[in-house]
Amino acid sequence: LDKTNAREMVKIGLIYVRPGQEKQHAILANDAASERFTKFAAGLGWSIDVGTHGQYKGGLDSRSTGKTASYYADQSFEVIFHDITRMPTKEDDRQQIHKKRHVGNDNVHIVWSEHKRDYDPATITSQFNDAHIVIYPLENGLNRIQVFKKDKLRLFGPLVSGMVLS
Repeated sequence: LDKTNAREMVKIGLIYVRPGQEKQHAILANDAASERFTKFAAGLGWSIDVGTHGQYKGGLDSRSTGKTASYYADQSFEVIFHDITRMPTKEDDRQQIHKKRHVGNDNVHIVWSEHKRDYDPATITSQFNDAHIVIYPLENGLNRIQVFKKDKLRLFGPLVSGMVLS
């Protein structure tokens, strides 16, 4: 009972899409990102050392998934972000299975897409990705939002497709 966590634990996939990327293998191979994405990701939580962090890590370990991750907590939730750009890319693994193992099992994906075409939520194949919040950075410094959800989910918000936010 002492090891029972009173907070809900959440894993969120954080996916960076470069201009022109449409295939899962290319997106999962990203190990660096634009400055704008990096600033956005830094604002989601605290950067933790995966090897020494004593709280929820969402299955991450410093030997195979990278040394740092973004983490957020309050009195009700602990959230870990499976950021594909922070996980090491294995040149000999076209599918980046070690990244997909985490991101593919996350119920929610936040996708930062710098591609000119809209993101297809079926790009990262999985049975578990129930909701996708896609952010398209605009040249004026604002961001266009697109939200996809599976039919089994109730409406959630405050974000809705078509919003333009700073």
